[in-house]
This record gives sequence, C-alpha cells and structure tokens, in this order.
Amino acid sequence: MLKEKKKDKIIMYVGMILIIVSFLHTFILEVQQYEDEIKTEQIVEKMFGNVTPPIIDDTNVENESANIGLTNEYLGYIEIPSYGIKRLIIKGTETKDFDNGLVGMMDGSINIDDKNGTIFLAGHNSSNVFRALHYLKIGDEIKIVSHKGTYFFEVLEKHTIKDTDMSYFTQRAEGKLLTLITCENNNSYRLVVIAKPKA
Repeated sequence: MLKEKKKDKIIMYVGMILIIVSFLHTFILEVQQYEDEIKTEQIVEKMFGNVTPPIIDDTNVENESANIGLTNEYLGYIEIPSYGIKRLIIKGTETKDFDNGLVGMMDGSINIDDKNGTIFLAGHNSSNVFRALHYLKIGDEIKIVSHKGTYFFEVLEKHTIKDTDMSYFTQRAEGKLLTLITCENNNSYRLVVIAKPKA
C-alpha cells in the first residue's frame, strides 16, 4: 500500500515536471517568435519607411534583364495578412537563416522583380514563418514586396510531395509564378504552394 502511494506520488511529480518543462518550452518559443516579428517590422521600417513600393501588374509581360545587385542583404519581404505572416526574404537557404525566421530564395529562382518565370521561396514550418501554409486555400492572397515594387499573388495549387521529388522546382515556361516550400512529416515530405499573379 505504501509502495503504491509512493509510486503514485512519483508519477504525479514527474507529470508536473513535464507540464512545467512543456510550458517553459512553449513560452520560450513564443518569446523568440515575438522577437523575430519585432525584428522583421524594424527592418521593414528601416528599408521602406512608410512608403510601400508601387503595385506592379506584371502578368504576361516579357522579362527585363535579371540582376540581384542589391546592396541590402534583404531582397524584400513576404506577407500573408490573413494568417499573420510577415517575413524577410534573403538569397539562399542556409539553416541558420531559417532558424532566425527568414525566408530564403532558392537556387534556380527568378528575381522578385523579373516578369517571367518562378520565384522559389522556402521557410521553416514554424508558427510565424510557414506553418500557416497548411491552412492556405485556393484563391488566398500572398503579397511580396521588393525594393522596386509590390506584387500580389493568389494561391493556385497545393501539393504534398516526398522530399526527393524535385518536379516542382524547375522553371515553367508560362508567365510568372510564386512557389512556397516548407517541411512536413518530420522533413520526409514537403508542402508546396503555387500562386499566380493576381489579376
């Protein structure tokens, strides 16, 4: 009887410790995400002030010369207002950058301001980066702001693919597209969201 009471107390204490550790872990993640959001807002404010670059309708327009000759390390930002996403975009897909809440432009991507081809952007599947991609619906709006212009896209397709499937990461011939990528199922799958310029 005493052994069972002692065992029950130990189980209760272990359970309480696990709950406290879980709470602390969640709290730390929330604080980090909040700090990332504040940092993003500060950088966007510094880059653009209160002026948003003009809205550009670049559907069915030929490419101009492509050149990422920006002195700023940030190419712009992506915003999905209906899901509270606003993240800075950089060139490359380094894990350390993803860990800092940034969205990376993948190799093979056109530049944001190019008129033809696919922009490939990847980001972590965390709550203030690309976790909300899972909830996006066909027709949802995505906003991309570069140093030169503001672009609006609408979701066209969503796919879950194996991490070895590279068929969605090649340039398509028709018009301009935006492809967003994040991890799924412990990194063995990818969620791919494809969007087209909003008419």
